[in-house]
Amino acid sequence: MSFSWTFEHVKDWSKVCYESKDEDGKKVYRLRQEADALRWICMGVGINRITEKNIKKFCLRLGMLEEVEGYFVYKINKNGEHENALTESVIRKHIGLSTNAHEVTDAKFDRAVVRKLKNRVRTANKRKLVGFKSDLSVEKFETVN
Repeated sequence: MSFSWTFEHVKDWSKVCYESKDEDGKKVYRLRQEADALRWICMGVGINRITEKNIKKFCLRLGMLEEVEGYFVYKINKNGEHENALTESVIRKHIGLSTNAHEVTDAKFDRAVVRKLKNRVRTANKRKLVGFKSDLSVEKFETVN
């Protein structure tokens, strides 16, 4: 099944979800970065539409994923640091976004996040061990009291 979505129920969808630019004397409309990301994020968080009723849950799940995977959309602040661009207020503007993403229970979502976290830790540990000899023994790491 192909992925589908609609912004037709988003308030002021043409302004919130699209930006217009003049190119070669023609007005061109492009999907805004936030709208583009949120439609795909629906699959990642296991929620197929953003509503007033589920926005807190959507934001919680997105926050959990971002803790493991990093920001999906970010901006660079005055100090040159990455800052999350998908704040609750930005997501709130997209209430009405609807997709055919598969709905996932809280338990299944939580298990998926824990699995991602474990994989990330395993990968990080493998990187740390690269270059070390395999003959390291416990005696070499005695604690000092």
